[in-house]
Amino acid sequence: MSAPGPDTFHDATPRLAFDAIDNNVVRDIHLKPLFETAIELPGPVATIAVGAPTLFEVEHKAGDPLLVFVKPMTHDPTESNLFIALTDGTTISARLLSSGDAPSPVPVDFVVDYRGRKSLFSDPVG
Repeated sequence: MSAPGPDTFHDATPRLAFDAIDNNVVRDIHLKPLFETAIELPGPVATIAVGAPTLFEVEHKAGDPLLVFVKPMTHDPTESNLFIALTDGTTISARLLSSGDAPSPVPVDFVVDYRGRKSLFSDPVG
């Protein structure tokens, strides 16, 4: 497979998603090769599991207990599931979707925020 050219990036429209956690809903997270998605959580991570660990890299560091990073490891279209359990017992289930290098009308989730905030910017203190 040859290296992706400059036209590979034309359809990577970014999206910031703010979602409430609902244990009855499996959320779709749209990914793209060469881009990493940050998942912001309301509490520290206890457990992470991904159905296809050879197709998606899922990273969590103890120094950032409220962040999980996800990215596809292939340039082919692929999907899998992601399960995150927080230390307070809250669980999050997601379907990871990557269109690979193929164009897609669906924006790429650059940030998925489960903390309930409405903005990535803090209110000014004054």
